[in-house]
Amino acid sequence: MVFEDLPLNVELFYLINHSRHPLLDSFFSYFYLLGKGWVLLIPLSFLLLFQRKHLRTFLLTLSLETLLVEVLKTLTGQPRPASLLPDVYLIEPVYHRSFPSGDTAMAFMLACFFFLVLVHTEGCFCQCMLYS
Repeated sequence: MVFEDLPLNVELFYLINHSRHPLLDSFFSYFYLLGKGWVLLIPLSFLLLFQRKHLRTFLLTLSLETLLVEVLKTLTGQPRPASLLPDVYLIEPVYHRSFPSGDTAMAFMLACFFFLVLVHTEGCFCQCMLYS
């Protein structure tokens, strides 16, 4: 099923995309950088300062999560809505496929990883990969 085959999906997309304000545009033009990997500075800093023993597990889990997302994006080939629809307001050009969401996968991986690290679960790496 393709994005444009779902009229409600298209309507909702346009409602959100065309509801903009200069102040919010300015804010989100910087906020979206968090999705580009800058958000990783916080957990990396935490691990370097307080949980150094889990740093290698974190980096391996992050690498595998990123690899899995990129492989699935290539296999599914699902385009982003902005590349299919006319009259779309963009902050930056569309370069990548949309599914699965790399930001969502990273957020879920971070949540699982830190939940397992903070409760000191054995076999943390295997569990992080299973949950991610």
